[in-house]
Amino acid sequence: ITDQYDYVDAKKLPPHQKALLKGLQAVSHSLQDQNVREMIRRMSPEEKSARWERHSPFGELRHLRDTRESAGRTVLAGDSDVAQGWTDGKTFIAIDQSVLRDILAGQYSISFLVSLMVHEHCHEEPDQGGHIHSMEFYQRFHDLMMLPHLVEMLRYTLVTAYAKAIALVGKKPNQVLMSEIRRNNTKLNLSLAQMEEIASSEEVIF
Repeated sequence: ITDQYDYVDAKKLPPHQKALLKGLQAVSHSLQDQNVREMIRRMSPEEKSARWERHSPFGELRHLRDTRESAGRTVLAGDSDVAQGWTDGKTFIAIDQSVLRDILAGQYSISFLVSLMVHEHCHEEPDQGGHIHSMEFYQRFHDLMMLPHLVEMLRYTLVTAYAKAIALVGKKPNQVLMSEIRRNNTKLNLSLAQMEEIASSEEVIF
């Protein structure tokens, strides 16, 4: 066992692992968007007015995302004996290739993979080797994981991007991921049905 942190060329990954990496990249973008939303929420009215004089309110989220951390950290496949994931806190998040294999084999859940991404996203400093989880880290992790529907949205984002990526290479989704895709479709249909029910209700208050 060594404490080295190496990286795997994405081009050499099997198709399903490569597609899963695409899904994780989509999660990274979504987490960055969440950062920007929080930044906007904390702005004073004066700061918002100053920015929106230069950018339309609809383009503000994308403008801020594109000017901060290149729209999310790049997600890499890693190779380590001692870590399932690690980051430099700014430009990348690495997920150990064994985790990708275990996800596809059904040994870890999609929720675990999402929580691992949130964990690494919350590190704002390098966490290779020994590192301490500060109270600020725990607060960031807690606040993100407790946001209503965030974990569900990240699961949907991950699996949808994976499905698109694997379809582009002419392959069917992995059996484990296929069950997650069916779960997403069921929940989406339920949500649409609920929205239609609310829309047709006479008790809707605008």
